[in-house]
Amino acid sequence: MVKRNNYPQEYKNKLSAEICCGASVAVISKRENIGAQTLNKWKMNYLSGEDSEHMSKAEITEMRKKLSELSMLYADAILEIQILKKTEKFLKIQKRKESSSGPISPRSLVLKRAVIR
Repeated sequence: MVKRNNYPQEYKNKLSAEICCGASVAVISKRENIGAQTLNKWKMNYLSGEDSEHMSKAEITEMRKKLSELSMLYADAILEIQILKKTEKFLKIQKRKESSSGPISPRSLVLKRAVIR
């Protein structure tokens, strides 16, 4: 008689998500000692949403709340990155203007040439 393992749904979902993110089925199969065909079946169930039947309404609501919070954090991070990029560009332009402006004297020209070399 063949011994069959019963894995919890969370474990199946974790491995399926890992596969969906680009991990190799063969690598996970060796690491977890689970057949590749079984992992592919779990992945198909994960992608089709068949595993969501095991979740209660409260769990689904909680996951939706977390998703909306993470979406807001993601949007804030993207906005902050854009602001930092614009600030960096502005500061580079300002630095260029400051270095090019000012009185021109033979001494400042000699210093500029020395810096270039």
